[in-house]
Amino acid sequence: MKELKAFDEFAQQQKEFDKKYKGVVYNLANPKEEKQARSDKFAIGKIVSKLKAVHKEIKAPHLIKCQEIDNMKNELETGFRETQKDIGEQIKKHEEKIQAHKDMLNTKLSNIEHYLSDNGEVMTSDDYAKKTYDGAPLI
Repeated sequence: MKELKAFDEFAQQQKEFDKKYKGVVYNLANPKEEKQARSDKFAIGKIVSKLKAVHKEIKAPHLIKCQEIDNMKNELETGFRETQKDIGEQIKKHEEKIQAHKDMLNTKLSNIEHYLSDNGEVMTSDDYAKKTYDGAPLI
């Protein structure tokens, strides 16, 4: 990529600075060497600042493109999620209908079980009503 070529200058400078400064021990008790150490540190700091500026400049158009890609993905994902939600709501309604039907069947089964006498014989609805409501006041 041509953008990476912009870093070649910095790579070369880093090699030069490594040769010049790596392993150097300054006698900071000596004012002249302390001044040199501060100057060398400042010079490296200026190059790092320039490196960051070049990096930001090279990266900016790519960030715009990345943002466009993210926006497109997000729009599509939102559409998929809305459709998925609609399907999920249909499934939920269907499951609720099934549960309501099960509940109704269980209620009917429970009512049928109440029609059975203690010895397991089936009672008529009249007999069941008499047993259930025997002694209850008539309205």
